Amino acid sequence: MRSICSRLLRAAVLLGTFVLACAPPAIAAPVAYELQGMATGTIGGSSFSNDSFTLIGTGDTSGSVSDGFGNSYNNLYSLVLSLNGFGTASASDPMQFFSSQSGTVAGFTDLTLGSDVFDVSGPALATYDGVSGLSPTSVSSFFLFGFPTTQGTANIAGATNLTFFVSGAPSSIPEPGTLSLTGLAFAAASIGYARKRRTGHRHRAPGVCASERLGDFASSGT
Repeated sequence: MRSICSRLLRAAVLLGTFVLACAPPAIAAPVAYELQGMATGTIGGSSFSNDSFTLIGTGDTSGSVSDGFGNSYNNLYSLVLSLNGFGTASASDPMQFFSSQSGTVAGFTDLTLGSDVFDVSGPALATYDGVSGLSPTSVSSFFLFGFPTTQGTANIAGATNLTFFVSGAPSSIPEPGTLSLTGLAFAAASIGYARKRRTGHRHRAPGVCASERLGDFASSGT
């Protein structure tokens, strides 16, 4: 019985070690930074005036980096502008989301141009960490710059009635620690079951299985 328990425990430890070794260093969750409002400007040479728009930057929580001074940076998978009357236009250059608690600002940076393209400011950003969800909050724009998109250069000259919020969804992949605990729980359940069987058959000698006792009986010739 003890040998069985030991084997199960060793198997659980090996399972936990294997999972931790093979799992990625961090299980991340998607995050979306979204701006909504009314904008005036041009896209691909065509003008728009006081039209509704949505600007969504999509990234991953594992990509966020903080400098320890309330500033965070997150390289994005995509930045998509949806503009009334023009459909959607994706940024052609790699983009980054940033937030600064001390400056109460957040925005998007074109990493190729080395310039911010849409910055906003608002009181709620004074405590925002750059990755957590954020309920819709009113903000104001204070820096706008043109950036290349799949529909040509987008130049937003002005933006009003702005709302900023952050959403995301939890990863469907369990964390490595969860998988390890699952393996240990399985081992514990197996050990408990084995112990229950032992206590339910006390007429057997400890550590001796039924087949061994039958073998002894046959060899005795009785």
